[in-house]
Amino acid sequence: IYTFSCPSILSHDFPVLTFFFFLMIRRPPRSTLDRSSAASDVYKRQELKVNVDIQRHDEIGELADSFNAMSDKITQQMEDLDGLPSPLMMIDPDFNITYFNKAAAEVAGKDQKSVIGQKCYDQFKTDHCRTANCATHKAMLTKSAQTAETFARPQGKEIPIAYAAKANMDKQGNVIGALEFVADLSKAKEQEKYLNHNAQKMLIEMEKFAKGDLSVGLKIENKEDLIGKLFTGFNQVVDNIRNIIVKVTEAVQATASAANQISSSTEEMAAGAQEQSSQATEVCLLYTSPSPRDRTRSRMPSSA
Repeated sequence: IYTFSCPSILSHDFPVLTFFFFLMIRRPPRSTLDRSSAASDVYKRQELKVNVDIQRHDEIGELADSFNAMSDKITQQMEDLDGLPSPLMMIDPDFNITYFNKAAAEVAGKDQKSVIGQKCYDQFKTDHCRTANCATHKAMLTKSAQTAETFARPQGKEIPIAYAAKANMDKQGNVIGALEFVADLSKAKEQEKYLNHNAQKMLIEMEKFAKGDLSVGLKIENKEDLIGKLFTGFNQVVDNIRNIIVKVTEAVQATASAANQISSSTEEMAAGAQEQSSQATEVCLLYTSPSPRDRTRSRMPSSA
């Protein structure tokens, strides 16, 4: 049996006891640490709306509140990215996906969480993937934004895309990955093809029109779009010019007919005048020529 006195403990071991007593007071219960650790693990798996349910009014409670506020802010930002209608993803320097929004998952035909950790080039399978043309790779090398156009082939479908990328860096300026935004150009390319096709049709008809062909016209497929309105305007111009030329031609023909009539009338008048002149000449000759009696008298000798 060992006995000891309180003064001996206080004199020799007071600093040690004070330290352990402080730990017993300051250390949070095991359940608090377990909840914090569990929340951290869930957050690492990129699950959103993660909160720590710790009802304390000390530094641990303040830390939990700060964690919850940070989680709420990140959750809001990630939900905003998920709400974008275009694909967006984040990768690490080794091209492993760290974030994939809903639009990207739909295009790739993958579950949004299942692609985390997979290679980005295995999802969209573009012509630039795993080549020096990759704009995302260039962005990480140059630490500057890059853009490019190419074709993606997710789920066996060929899609024309434009994509932009920027490097993600830490506070020291080290590249820790990249963010890539993808835009589907399918509708834009279809519209471009539609415009080029119809522009070519109009150029052909305009060339015919320039050579004097007034029978040209453009078939209008959609009167409501810009091309339809342009074709309508062209057809109206051709119709107006055709009508003007027809009217001018009719006027010229009418003028020519009137001129012919005037010319014919003039000729008739000239012929009439000539006939009248001939008649007048005959009359004059008739009155000025000597009669037979006068000629006979002129041959008789005159008396003394």
